[in-house]
Amino acid sequence: MNETSRLHQFLRDVRQRGLVRARDAREWGVASQELARLEKEGRLIRVGRGVYSHPEDIDWSVADLAVACQRVPNGVICLLSALRFHDIGTQNPLGIWIAVPRGAWRPVAGEERLHVVQLSGVGYQAGIEAHGTGAGEIRVYSAAKTIADCWKWRGKLGMETALEALRDALQQNKATASDILRYASVDRVANVMRPYLEALA
Repeated sequence: MNETSRLHQFLRDVRQRGLVRARDAREWGVASQELARLEKEGRLIRVGRGVYSHPEDIDWSVADLAVACQRVPNGVICLLSALRFHDIGTQNPLGIWIAVPRGAWRPVAGEERLHVVQLSGVGYQAGIEAHGTGAGEIRVYSAAKTIADCWKWRGKLGMETALEALRDALQQNKATASDILRYASVDRVANVMRPYLEALA
């Protein structure tokens, strides 16, 4: 395979995947110098440290979340970043909130400004959704699980944030009261949330 064909197939692979890492490029025989050249020519765009996409396919509204999911293979977008993804409330967090299993590898701080939280057992596993986007796949907690998580972490996020998320999710039909309560039981905050749910629902 000549160089032109190899690069053409590599760029086609980038379009199919949405995002590609520098180490994936090496599997195609594309060195870092070639990545830099493709970026300079406008045939690739760098969306994060060592992560590239095709310039016509990138969805900037979720690109940072997709990059975080690439960087943390078992990570799940959560809390304030999940609220943003589901378009609930008014939070626009600095950095990205991502959950990993308790005891799992945690990424070092980088340019993506990750806020890593550790969850265990069903608290980590419940409510994970996978969304294919133009920026790559995003693993994120469902709207209902996100609301429950915000209440679990209300001491860190603030009660105002938890209340706003609950109210907006119900008003916009992003989640049902029964689904929220089910995940609240998983997070062990059902008794705390129930009076507020009953008042709003």
